Order: sequence, then C-alpha cells, then structure tokens
Amino acid sequence: MRGYELTGDRPGAGLGTPFWELPSWRHDPTVGELIRSEIETATRSGRARRFDVHAAGPNGLVPLDFQIVPVVDELGRVEQLVMSSLEITERLRYEAELAAALDHQRSITHRLQRSLLPDTLPQVEGLHIAAVYRSAMDELDVGGDWYDAFELDDHRLALAIGDIVGRGIDAAGATGQLRSATRAIADTIQGPAGVMARLDRFAHAVPAAVGATMMYLELDRRTWRATFCRAGHVPPL
Repeated sequence: MRGYELTGDRPGAGLGTPFWELPSWRHDPTVGELIRSEIETATRSGRARRFDVHAAGPNGLVPLDFQIVPVVDELGRVEQLVMSSLEITERLRYEAELAAALDHQRSITHRLQRSLLPDTLPQVEGLHIAAVYRSAMDELDVGGDWYDAFELDDHRLALAIGDIVGRGIDAAGATGQLRSATRAIADTIQGPAGVMARLDRFAHAVPAAVGATMMYLELDRRTWRATFCRAGHVPPL
C-alpha cells in the first residue's frame, strides 16, 4: 500500500494498461520509455535490472530505486517479472549533502595546498620561469611536495624543490616551515652547500620533516652558471 500512497494510484486502476503507461509515469515521456525499455531488456536477457526513476505522486515527484527481477523456469525462460520500488528521498538528500561536504573539503584542501606554494614567480630579464603543480594522490588530501623561486640580489636567483614524507596537516605544516626557512637562510648564508647544511639542522627540529628531500639551486645571471646542492632529491637536470 505504501506504493499507492506515494504515487496516488488506486489498486487495480491499471488493469489492462501497459505498466509504463500508468499515470505515475506520464509526467515525463522519457520515464515511461525507460521503464518499457528496461522491461524488454529484462525479459530478453533474463537478468535483473535496477535503476533510479521519478514517479508522479499527489505531493509531487517521488524518487524511486526501481528493480525488475525476472522469474525463470527450469529451462531458463522468463515466466514473469517481479517489479519493486523503494523511495530514496533520504538517500538522495544524504548524497547531495555528502557531495557538498566533499566540495567544501576539496576547496579547503586546494586553498591550503596553494598557500604552501608561491603566489607568483620572479620576472627576470632573460629568463622565463614557470611552474605547474599536479598532485598524483587523493585531491582531498594535502601533499608535501613544494617549490619556490626567488631573487637573492640583483644578479642571483634561487630555486628550491622539496618533498615531505607523508600527507595531511602535519606534512603541510612541515612544508610551510621548510619553505619559509629556506628563504630566511638563503638571505643570510652564501652558497647552496651552506644553505642546505643550515636547513638540515633546522629540519632536525621539525618532527614531520624527518625523511624530507630537497634540491636548492642558485643561478648567477652574470655568468649564467648554476650551482646546486641536493639532499636525497633527484637532480634538477
């Protein structure tokens, strides 16, 4: 009786009428056609069919999880079809709320990830500097990969690329600390080797930075000579 309450159909009112032509489906011709097609497929294949559909009821459209189950004889021939439906209003509401929550989390993750990377890259005469960051992991989680590029003085440019082991808030915190420390240390210490040695000591005080890798490079634009130092990271070229 619950089905009749949802759709407003009266028991027996559809006798002699093809199921897909009942009033419940007349609000949208494509719905009746879908049901007719699924009935034919279930009859022909002998396999159950399941799909979502909206039925017209006295209080508006009702979302249903609709199933068609063939009953076959000992020879595998379809003798009859058993059709059932389950109202899924609450399920759809939950799915919509979950999708909205995931979108919100995705937005927060994206903003946090972007905050760990430079907003802009230096505009240097004679060079075109560009960067692309694409996470290979779950986009709902913050990664520990980072990069930075900044001018040290009128003729020297610094480039840093690093990776923090792990993901999530701890990795994000360590990433931000190492990136900030790199800029501060590079401003006071000459040469990649010295910068990396000082950063190594700094990293020992950051628990989440254990196992971090990094490459630091300085480019002298007067000679176009690049000098780099790396700690566990792949070479820049």
